[in-house]
Amino acid sequence: MAKNDTTPTATTSVNSSIVTAYQDITAQTLDLNGAGLDFLVLVGKLMDSNKVSGREFRASIEQAGINPLVSVKPSHAEVIQTACIILGTVGREGVTVAKLLSLATRVKRSGVEVESGDTFESLDDKTPSIKEISDSKKETAQEGEGVTVALPALDALLLNFVSDLKKITKKDLQGLEFGDISTPALHELKVIMGQLAQNKKAHAKK
Repeated sequence: MAKNDTTPTATTSVNSSIVTAYQDITAQTLDLNGAGLDFLVLVGKLMDSNKVSGREFRASIEQAGINPLVSVKPSHAEVIQTACIILGTVGREGVTVAKLLSLATRVKRSGVEVESGDTFESLDDKTPSIKEISDSKKETAQEGEGVTVALPALDALLLNFVSDLKKITKKDLQGLEFGDISTPALHELKVIMGQLAQNKKAHAKK
């Protein structure tokens, strides 16, 4: 019988500077957009210096209470640094928080380089739309469906895995169960091996 996992889940820490800065955005009613841009720059600097992670940013915003008047949402955690790079290149003139985050999302997903001399308009023009990015990824996935891993390469990977697993456990593997050394990768391997076994049985019945 598999063991019950009673390990407590670690609580993601909250950054007080982000909580306060986020709550203060709407206090600057004369320039809500400027306050929002300042907030992005603050968070970007904290992320660049590894003082705040994406998870901590999301936890901090949720702690502060998501404000519908503020364009910055927890889901923007992954693109804030990209947004700051864009802002530092194109400047603030005519740039709104919402449009900046939208462009940053497309730049991040498409891998477009932000180059010196770019304006917001030129960067917007050369960056694919969300639909174009999505369609491109679908085509790439379809093209890769027929790709197979050479058996010698697969065998080498498995041998390395087994060797490393023995070193890590330092126990008699015959006395262990999947639940004792449960990891996402090991679970995936179990699923793959099970599928291969089922395929063999299916072929044998034909």
